[in-house]
Amino acid sequence: MGARVERSIEIALELLTRQIHTIWSSKRHVATLLSVDILGAFDTVNPLRLLDILRKKRLPYWVVQWVQAFITTWSTTLVIQGHETASFPIEAGVPQGSPLSPILFLLYTAKLHEICNRPGEGLSGIGFSDDINLLTYSKSIEMNYRKLEQVHEKLMQWARRHGMRFAPKKYELIHFTRSKGFNLQAGIQLGEGGKAPTQEVRILGIWVDPKLKWSAHWSKM
Repeated sequence: MGARVERSIEIALELLTRQIHTIWSSKRHVATLLSVDILGAFDTVNPLRLLDILRKKRLPYWVVQWVQAFITTWSTTLVIQGHETASFPIEAGVPQGSPLSPILFLLYTAKLHEICNRPGEGLSGIGFSDDINLLTYSKSIEMNYRKLEQVHEKLMQWARRHGMRFAPKKYELIHFTRSKGFNLQAGIQLGEGGKAPTQEVRILGIWVDPKLKWSAHWSKM
């Protein structure tokens, strides 16, 4: 939702909380949220891959040419202890600070969000810039984990094709339920690492707790 008209953090959080309350309308279901983070994000955009994506989306030829000139003519120097290096080209990334860069990044990661949003499978992804929050639900936490593990592997495949990486150490995992019949302590296995759920996580600057009482945010404030 970042860098889009009328798609603010408040709207993203409202969408998330409404989805959770909808899931809660059936007391037999539990919601699980996995927050994933792209490592480097803007700095790792592959120019050739980005231009190919723009062509496949049938953007006008002059737009593709303009973007090509915009992202392939950058260079920089480094200053180390007062000594400046010779200028060298930047071969990847979109320049941070430019209002165009977030738009190009959203186009670059569009397929990623298609992977995350599978309403028929009880899985939705709410993205804001380089943050992605995967929300799933079922009648057991074990089923939620299986769905998250499967979609996470697809995210890894996407990342390998696009020369990007995720940052597992920044992942957050939490369950949302008002029932007591679920094992809220079980962890999930993602690739070679595991992740245990917590009682409070920070999502888009707001601290949330399993029952959406907002007590965690009030205590932080």
